Amino acid sequence: MSDAHGRTGALWRIATWSVLLILTVAVALTFRDYGISHDEFVQHTYGRLLWDFYLSGFADRAVFDYIDLYRYGGLFDLVATAAARLLPFAEYDTRHLLSALCGIVGIAGAGRLATLLAGPRAGFFAVALLALTSSYYGSMFNNTKDIPFAAGMIWTLYYAVRVVTVLPKPGLALALKFGAAFGLTIGIRVGVMMIPVYLSAAIAIWAWDRVRREESGVVAVEVWRAALRLLPGAVLAYTIMAFAWPWAVVQPLNPLRALAFFSRHPAVLESEIFGIDIVSSHTPWYYIPGYLLVKLPELTLSLFAIGLAIFVTRIVRRTGIERAEAVLVTLAVLVPLILFVLFRPTVFNGMRHFFFLVPPMTVMAALAADELWRAFHARGRLWVGAFVVILVGIGFMQARTIAALHPNQYVYYNSIAGGVAGAQDRFEMDYWSNSIREAAMLLSDRVRSETGESGPAKPYKVALCTEVFGFFHYVPDGWFV
Repeated sequence: MSDAHGRTGALWRIATWSVLLILTVAVALTFRDYGISHDEFVQHTYGRLLWDFYLSGFADRAVFDYIDLYRYGGLFDLVATAAARLLPFAEYDTRHLLSALCGIVGIAGAGRLATLLAGPRAGFFAVALLALTSSYYGSMFNNTKDIPFAAGMIWTLYYAVRVVTVLPKPGLALALKFGAAFGLTIGIRVGVMMIPVYLSAAIAIWAWDRVRREESGVVAVEVWRAALRLLPGAVLAYTIMAFAWPWAVVQPLNPLRALAFFSRHPAVLESEIFGIDIVSSHTPWYYIPGYLLVKLPELTLSLFAIGLAIFVTRIVRRTGIERAEAVLVTLAVLVPLILFVLFRPTVFNGMRHFFFLVPPMTVMAALAADELWRAFHARGRLWVGAFVVILVGIGFMQARTIAALHPNQYVYYNSIAGGVAGAQDRFEMDYWSNSIREAAMLLSDRVRSETGESGPAKPYKVALCTEVFGFFHYVPDGWFV
């Protein structure tokens, strides 16, 4: 690497860290503005029950009977319960802060993966594109299950790709990092179990290319030794899972039972897409692809289409580690979509269960942006300048949209859906009831202006089409029933 190229890479890294710093400051200034989602009460209760389980020396086993929450890993809820006792914020504000920080960790993970695959410029593009994805940014604050899971998935994928890059001799430190990422992620949701499958496929592709140059027996020994080198990571992953999700180790097959249960979850929720009313247990094949189509920014979608073509081209034309890397990332994006189209498992509320696809899709988009940069650079500075102006202009518009929607950024829809206004009555909108916080505070202010600080002589009756906890948490006691 030349000195000039090294300086350029350093500048892209500085730009990446600047975006992450701006995001962190934004989170610190605004995390109290978000409402309590209707799942947060039960999730926080689950965290308390896990806490009680450990403090009682494993005697208090109420956690194993709490609704269906025991089928989820409780890592985030356990940490949030502990943090609520330590930090000086209200307990649900603490959850929102931790969840948002997990979202930033996920953005950083996308940047690391893109940097690994294509260099620091691609890493910057991944961080910027994901930070400006309004549906992801808004969800960071009160989607305390899917956003931490998405963050864990992208880091687990990153370390899996790292394993591929050093085949056939992954070191102990890398094995432990991969195991830690996997264990922390399965401590949130069981779906991360697919990544070892993708990694195995990538190693098989690498081995197939090696067989063309080496004896098959030699390659088989290399694969076996690589698997043995990863065993310490597997032990660490199991240990972390046991702590974060004790039900998973009560019986060896419990993680698979959880996966089967949630694929056919008995709960039935109403939803809609393109104006068609459906139920969560009988979604059409286009439900998740359709929501990705309307919830992601147009720029990300366009670049993703180019990026997917780039990865497929790498699979076809390259060999060895480069092909294995492309296989691993492509499988991580396409397999969940293909499985959904084929089997149509139960899903709730738009694409929330598939948020984990957004970071790797953004990585593909970032590599496309990097390739376009290279192509324009080869044509001259004017072409690069025009490309930069277009990207900055679109980025500014997306940032303005995020600011305008605050604190309801996750209801964002792109122009394919007609924007937020066009999406009303056609798609899921405020399914977390985030806006209930604002409504509760406005209603309280109205009553206060009419009755004074003492409140009404008799409580007002309020009709709510949501979980009541998120409303009563923000209104004075005794004012409403």
